Amino acid sequence: ARQLGYPARHSPGWGVAFWFIPIVNLWMPYQAIRDCLPPGHPERRSGLWVWLLVILSNLVIPWLIIGSGYDRPIGVAVLVGLGVLEAFVAFRAYRVVMAVGQQHRRGVASLYQQPHF
Repeated sequence: ARQLGYPARHSPGWGVAFWFIPIVNLWMPYQAIRDCLPPGHPERRSGLWVWLLVILSNLVIPWLIIGSGYDRPIGVAVLVGLGVLEAFVAFRAYRVVMAVGQQHRRGVASLYQQPHF
């Protein structure tokens, strides 16, 4: 993305490191994913939704553990809800990943089609 001229807030190294740094890993990985697409691309917004749903699913997991320990039907209900949420995350994330790949392929192809002086 950097070589294609997409504006990035952080270096590629930081884009990876942010996944492992507590507290900043709540929003910085989203910025790294968003920076893989050019401004104005429709899937940039999908990246935000994916990230928010990932955070939500991580908040649901403790409720699954607590609900399962106290009442089996509640645990099953939370598990089913979490499964639906994770399926939706996977579907949206797949769209974002495919958009990034497609956009980068187009960008690289256009770089090689331009005359170099």
